[in-house]
Amino acid sequence: MLRSTLIALVICVCPIMAHGMEIPDSQTSGVLPVTRSSSGVFEALGPLIRARTEFENGDFSESYKDYLTVVLHDPDNIEALFGLAESALAIGNGEVAEKAYMRLAKLNLNSEQAIAQFKGLVLAEISEGTSENPEKRLKAALKLAPQNFRLWNALGQEYDAQKRWSESWAAYRKATNFGFSKSGYHNNLGMSLIAQKKYSGAISHFKYALAMEPDSSQFHNNYRFALLLAGQYQAALENVSEAQAATLLSDAGYIAMQRREFSLARMLLEKAIEVSPVYNERAAHSLEQLELRQN
Repeated sequence: MLRSTLIALVICVCPIMAHGMEIPDSQTSGVLPVTRSSSGVFEALGPLIRARTEFENGDFSESYKDYLTVVLHDPDNIEALFGLAESALAIGNGEVAEKAYMRLAKLNLNSEQAIAQFKGLVLAEISEGTSENPEKRLKAALKLAPQNFRLWNALGQEYDAQKRWSESWAAYRKATNFGFSKSGYHNNLGMSLIAQKKYSGAISHFKYALAMEPDSSQFHNNYRFALLLAGQYQAALENVSEAQAATLLSDAGYIAMQRREFSLARMLLEKAIEVSPVYNERAAHSLEQLELRQN
C-alpha cells in the first residue's frame, strides 16, 4: 500500500442505503438505490464506463462517485464493487472500502478475485484502524500475493508502529523490489525516521524523494511535516495559504494519530481547525477517530 501520508480520509458516512453499505450523502446527491434489474443495470452503464476511464487516469475522487452510482443501481456488480473499494482506498476512505470488500466476500468470486478481495480487505482494515492483528493479516495476504508492494509497504508501516526499525526498512526494500517507486521508498524511510524522532534524517530523505518527483504535493507536505516536527515552523509554513496550512496540520495530525502519538495528534488537529478559514471536516473527523481510539 502506497504510503499516502496525506490521506483525505474524511468522507462522512450516513445511514445505510443499500445492502449494508453506508453511503456518503455528499457523494450520492440525486442518486436513489433501485432493485437490481435490467433497467438498473442499464442506468448504471454510463457511470461504469466513465468510472473505468477515471480510475485509469488516476482521478479517484470521480471514479469513486461513478462506481458508487453503479453499486447503488446494481449492488452485486463485482467490477463496480472492486472499483469502488479501490477508489475509496485511493482517496483514504477506508470505511467504504472495507464495506465494499466485505460485500464482495458474499458474492461468487473466482480464485483471482477472491485473492484480490482478501488483500484489499486487509489493506482497508488497516487504513480504517479496525484490524485486530495487522501483522498477522498482512502476512496471510502476502502468502497469497507475495509480490504486492502495497502489502509490503503496509507491513513496513506496521513494523514502524512496533518500533521494529530494521524489519520495517527491509519490508520497504521488498516493496521497491516489487515495483514500488524509489521516490516512494525514500518517502517511507522519511516517515520511518519521523517515527524514530530522527527529524533531520527524515528531512534528508524527503529531499531525495522531491528530487525524483519535484511535483509531488505529498512529498512536499511530508517535507513540511518533518520541518514542523523539527520545530522549524516558519520554514514549514512558508509561502502557504491558511487553507494549505490547515490541510498540512490536519494531515500531520492524522499521521501522528496513526503513529499512536495521541497528544501530538490532538495538538495538530486542534490547530488545523483553529487556522482553517472554513470548517475543517477532515480535522474534525480525525479528532472523532482520535477520541474513539483513546476510549
